[in-house]
Amino acid sequence: MRRSLTLGFLVVVLLLEGGARLLAPHIPGQLLWDNQFTQDKADQIDRAGQVDVVFIGSSVVNAGIDSGFVGEESRFSSGYNAAIPSTTPSTWRVWSRDLVWPDLCPEVVVIGISIRDYNDANPGISYDLREYLPSAGRLGLYGQFSWASLEQQVGRFSTFVRIRSRLREPENVARYLVWGRTAGWPVTVLTEEGRFQGFDNNVYQVPTQAGLDQLAEGAFVNFSVGGMEDRAVRAMIEDATDLGMRVVVVRMPTLNEELSVVLPDEMADVLAFEEVIDQLGADYNIPILRYADMDDDRQFFSDLYHLNLSGTELLSRRLGSDLQRLFPEPAEHRCGIRPEEPEVAGLP
Repeated sequence: MRRSLTLGFLVVVLLLEGGARLLAPHIPGQLLWDNQFTQDKADQIDRAGQVDVVFIGSSVVNAGIDSGFVGEESRFSSGYNAAIPSTTPSTWRVWSRDLVWPDLCPEVVVIGISIRDYNDANPGISYDLREYLPSAGRLGLYGQFSWASLEQQVGRFSTFVRIRSRLREPENVARYLVWGRTAGWPVTVLTEEGRFQGFDNNVYQVPTQAGLDQLAEGAFVNFSVGGMEDRAVRAMIEDATDLGMRVVVVRMPTLNEELSVVLPDEMADVLAFEEVIDQLGADYNIPILRYADMDDDRQFFSDLYHLNLSGTELLSRRLGSDLQRLFPEPAEHRCGIRPEEPEVAGLP
């Protein structure tokens, strides 16, 4: 009986390993960070070395600022878009301390903020941060143990173990099984400078009522600004200025009139957000850049807050000109020092 069980176990192991080796050439490596975007960005940052300017924010910045266009209009010839989609300032602050300040060591930091990023009541905030904080890639920066890091070591000998994290992506596995190898695995469509290109060729379409209701009940539910997310941005500004980095805040263009209908107090909430951004500039004596003439001009937008390629180029070139005007000469600054222990406090 024991011999049969052992033989059966070996057969299962061999089948799993054999199947994994068939899939492996078409599946990305082990997922060590909380999602593919973060992992790809961490890999790019590791290769990038020091740059002149970095851009921090959510998908609004990740899609809306191109360091190449910025460089064509300024002396900042090297830049990296370190923005992470589907995150808010609570995550940006930790991400910046973990990788951006220590590894990229920028002279100038551009923090791009949209109204969607600033809602303290957004139910997704806690989830995003809780997924990011314990990720194996992050803990590995601090020499801390994680099961995923152990899998990484064992994965040197076992293909199944190496791709096991990917097999927990059922939609992608099913897509591969249905469409075959030619379907490939979904990719993040990043440039080498970190910008997400997925919105480039989109033509703006008026959202459906169902889409508006989803926003009202999700990202903008119980809208409130000036609390936790504002404190996170302030902490980022202080972290950067303590290192001698120059900080600029960009209020990203938005279709305010259409977006206001999903806000509890409509345009009053938009104005409250603007006041909080102005206060950052006053309190820290840093430039606040707005490109308000792009607001509510649909030709530049993919949706209510993401720019398409024409909007990205216009914004990036104007931002480059403004950075050149603000900072015509280089300034001394220090690279960030990664904290000895990963930050875990401050969860909402």
